[in-house]
Amino acid sequence: KPFCISIDVDAQEYLPYLFGNDSFTQILRPAQLPLCLPQLYHQLTSQ
Repeated sequence: KPFCISIDVDAQEYLPYLFGNDSFTQILRPAQLPLCLPQLYHQLTSQ
Protein backbone atom coordinates (compact mmCIF):
# COMPACT_ATOMS: atom_id res chain seq x y z
CA LYS A 1 0.00 0.00 0.00
CA PRO A 2 1.50 3.36 -0.99
CA PHE A 3 2.27 5.94 1.69
CA CYS A 4 3.35 9.54 1.12
CA ILE A 5 5.56 11.74 3.27
CA SER A 6 5.24 15.36 2.20
CA ILE A 7 7.02 18.57 3.14
CA ASP A 8 4.62 20.66 1.04
CA VAL A 9 2.65 23.16 3.14
CA ASP A 10 -0.35 22.70 0.82
CA ALA A 11 -0.33 18.90 1.00
CA GLN A 12 -3.58 18.71 3.00
CA GLU A 13 -5.39 20.14 0.01
CA TYR A 14 -4.54 17.42 -2.51
CA LEU A 15 -2.94 14.38 -0.87
CA PRO A 16 -6.21 12.97 0.53
CA TYR A 17 -7.44 12.68 -3.07
CA LEU A 18 -4.27 10.92 -4.19
CA PHE A 19 -3.54 8.65 -1.21
CA GLY A 20 -6.63 8.68 1.01
CA ASN A 21 -6.87 10.21 4.47
CA ASP A 22 -4.75 7.58 6.21
CA SER A 23 -1.97 7.09 3.67
CA PHE A 24 0.06 10.24 4.00
CA THR A 25 1.69 12.49 6.54
CA GLN A 26 2.84 16.05 6.36
CA ILE A 27 6.09 17.22 7.93
CA LEU A 28 6.10 20.99 8.00
CA ARG A 29 9.77 21.37 8.97
CA PRO A 30 12.02 19.36 6.65
CA ALA A 31 14.78 19.44 9.28
CA GLN A 32 12.58 17.14 11.40
CA LEU A 33 12.49 14.47 8.71
CA PRO A 34 15.40 12.44 10.17
CA LEU A 35 13.64 12.42 13.54
CA CYS A 36 10.26 11.45 12.11
CA LEU A 37 11.33 8.69 9.73
CA PRO A 38 12.07 6.02 12.38
CA GLN A 39 8.70 6.64 14.04
CA LEU A 40 6.87 6.50 10.71
CA TYR A 41 8.68 3.32 9.73
CA HIS A 42 7.71 1.68 13.02
CA GLN A 43 4.06 2.72 12.63
CA LEU A 44 3.87 1.48 9.05
CA THR A 45 5.56 -1.86 9.68
CA SER A 46 3.66 -2.72 12.86
CA GLN A 47 0.18 -2.46 11.33
